[in-house]
Amino acid sequence: MILSPVCLITLVAAMVAVWTLLNTTNALFTLVALGAVIVCCLLGFTFAPLPLRVLIVFTVIGADWLQVSSRS
Repeated sequence: MILSPVCLITLVAAMVAVWTLLNTTNALFTLVALGAVIVCCLLGFTFAPLPLRVLIVFTVIGADWLQVSSRS
């Protein structure tokens, strides 16, 4: 399974945006970085191969299931 260049570019952009989000104190830069992370995640998910999409979906469902079961 080879990732497309779009996935790799969005991964790098998301990592830079997360780094900016964690290291900035300016509210405007925080909002821009958060928006960039959301857009990069959506683009990366859209262009990801099907097995990777399935893995992402099951990971999110599993994390939600673990969180719900820990509350009980």
